[in-house]
This record gives sequence, C-alpha cells and structure tokens, in this order.
Amino acid sequence: MILNALTIFHVALSLVGIGSGVVAIYGLLKAKTPGRWTQVFLATTAATSLRGDRSSRRDRKAATGVGPVIDQCKGAYK
Repeated sequence: MILNALTIFHVALSLVGIGSGVVAIYGLLKAKTPGRWTQVFLATTAATSLRGDRSSRRDRKAATGVGPVIDQCKGAYK
C-alpha cells in the first residue's frame, strides 16, 4: 500500500515536471524569460529523479544507470 502511494507521488511529480517544462520551453521559444516555470521544472525533475533512485534499488535497469548522469548534466547547466 505504501509503495502505491509513493508511486502516485512519483507520477504526480513527473507530470508537474512535464507540464512546467512545456510552459518553460514555450516561453523560451517566444524569447521571454520563464523564471518561475524554469524553477518549478528543475525542482520537480530533480525530485522525480531522486525519488526514482530510491524506489528502484532492487530493480537495476538501464534508466537507473543513465539517470544520475543526466542529473549531473542538469546541474552543470544551472
């Protein structure tokens, strides 16, 4: 039961990250600075990545190896 709640929380974070990312990209394409949307995007995607790492310790897949590399790339471009 707790795993289902954590999965729902993870999916909700992912959806907020996707939505805010779309809005941030739209603002960038219109040559506007989407400051708050970019902050929401970075915060939710970082939280999703950290949350995903915690839940998948037992099931090692390709994404668990690639995810930390992508997180480091995100941090380099802040």
